[in-house]
Amino acid sequence: LPAVTRPRHNLFETCFIWTDILRLSFVCPRGAEALMWKKVNPQELESDHFIRLLLLAPIVVAIKKIAMSGVIEATDSFWETFEVIRYLQEVSNSTGNSTNSTLLSPNDGQVLRNTMKVYGSIFAVCFFVFCCLRLKYPKAFDVRSWSPDPDTKCDLANEKYGFISWLWQVQLATDDEIREQCGMDALCFLRVLYFGYRICLVGIFNSFWLFPVYATGGGAETAYITDRVAQLTVSYLPAGSPRLVATVMASYVVFFYVMYLIMQEYNWFTYHRHCYLSTLEPRNFSVYVANIPRELQSNQKLLEYFQDCFPGDCVLEANVALKIPKLEKLVAKRDSTVLILEHLINLEEV
Repeated sequence: LPAVTRPRHNLFETCFIWTDILRLSFVCPRGAEALMWKKVNPQELESDHFIRLLLLAPIVVAIKKIAMSGVIEATDSFWETFEVIRYLQEVSNSTGNSTNSTLLSPNDGQVLRNTMKVYGSIFAVCFFVFCCLRLKYPKAFDVRSWSPDPDTKCDLANEKYGFISWLWQVQLATDDEIREQCGMDALCFLRVLYFGYRICLVGIFNSFWLFPVYATGGGAETAYITDRVAQLTVSYLPAGSPRLVATVMASYVVFFYVMYLIMQEYNWFTYHRHCYLSTLEPRNFSVYVANIPRELQSNQKLLEYFQDCFPGDCVLEANVALKIPKLEKLVAKRDSTVLILEHLINLEEV
């Protein structure tokens, strides 16, 4: 509907629209009927926002009627919706081509401010709560510092940081320390996050020179855009503007920079993978085999077999992983029974 709606909508506004739709369906379910029976002229409304609410309200009301009364009344509501759509199409066709005076300026600045107020406040509260809980319950965040298993402990988990200082102090840990104490998986996960961080930086760099290009490139076609934030976007440029070349250049900057980062990541991964596999750890020198014959399904037989295949001291030991769920249940039952008996013996002695 070019005569009564603006040509672009973003994700945040769509979420707000659906919230208003639900609210309108409960507060004013007959709002669409006024538009359907031509009691309200869409061209006299101040915003296309309310028109979309009236247009979609019968759909929500129909869903409510399906749950409350049945399908027959809901079908009538859908027919009412089709009547509203047909009426709006007739109004838009009668007005002909839309002009700049009928187009409404985007309110991206207001949407951005509302988003920062809502989600920025939520983030600030969650961040403050996290910092407080991290100091009050350190064991919940540093499990490897107090784990009874000595193999899981590491020096990095014993480091203590302040309320806010952990934000930059954790960045001081080197890749070698993380690889040796946390493993290769943890190191690669952090590296992927760092990879995305660097890509975001090049986007920020592009915005420094794209914003002035967009802000000074408006024309008669986009004169209706008065929002300051919208004027910093590519939507402020008229169709066929030569300044669109800047957008293409920015995309190539991102493309070539990402290709450069990928080449760096290949070299980084190769180096750390070799370092990880060259450490004297049992996991780096173990061979896993399957489909072992029944006559070799014991530690001693399996060790003798591989020592025959690889003479010398190449094979140190062999262990067969047993899948014995029934025996494990019996052993667990025995252990619990032993604890009960020992408790009863102690009571008898007392």
